[in-house]
Formats: sequence, C-alpha cells, structure tokens
Amino acid sequence: MRGDRSSPRYGANRDNRNADIPPAITTPDTVETRLGTLHFLDGFPDDATIAKVYDNLDFERGVQTIKYMPR
Repeated sequence: MRGDRSSPRYGANRDNRNADIPPAITTPDTVETRLGTLHFLDGFPDDATIAKVYDNLDFERGVQTIKYMPR
C-alpha cells in the first residue's frame, strides 16, 4: 500500500531499529575550541553556541574586509 507506515520501508518491522549508534558518528555534548566551550544537545547547538559562532563569523569577515581592501 502506498503511504502505509507499517511497511518495512518505514522501519516498523525491523529488528534493529533500537540499535546503538556508533560513537564515531555522534556529536559530543561539548566541544572545546578557541572560542570557548560549545554545547550541543542531540547534535544541535544551544543558543549561546550559535551566538558565539555567528559572532566569530562576523569578526572573521571584518578581518577579511580589512585584509583584502585595496590600498
């Protein structure tokens, strides 16, 4: 049936649907960087981490603007 969510295609009948995720492909809860500690919940950054990264991007773009400005 088209759209039937109980079909094996959607994982309803698979025995390994609760298998452990290999640690090599997971995102850690915290990452130490030169910006400070970045925090993640289920692979998604928290609001403070997002702000830190965007502030750093703004700074880097400003540096590039000055660095490559014609003289």
